[in-house]
Amino acid sequence: MTNIEQVKEEYRKEVTKLLSGFPEVFQAFEKAWQSEQYRQAHLVVHEATTQLDLKYSDQQDKAFRDFYWLFVA
Repeated sequence: MTNIEQVKEEYRKEVTKLLSGFPEVFQAFEKAWQSEQYRQAHLVVHEATTQLDLKYSDQQDKAFRDFYWLFVA
């Protein structure tokens, strides 16, 4: 598995944990993810964390930063 694939896998795993209690938001994330619209998927997560005041664990923060620099920035 390439480093990029590992970053994507880790990000998706951490997003799943973070949004497990918010099925509508997770569904929006999954829709963007399945369409390979990674920037949009990240925006769904970012908006949700801002609106819902969700806090990242250290592991989630690392996964989100790594993903951001590869697919969003």
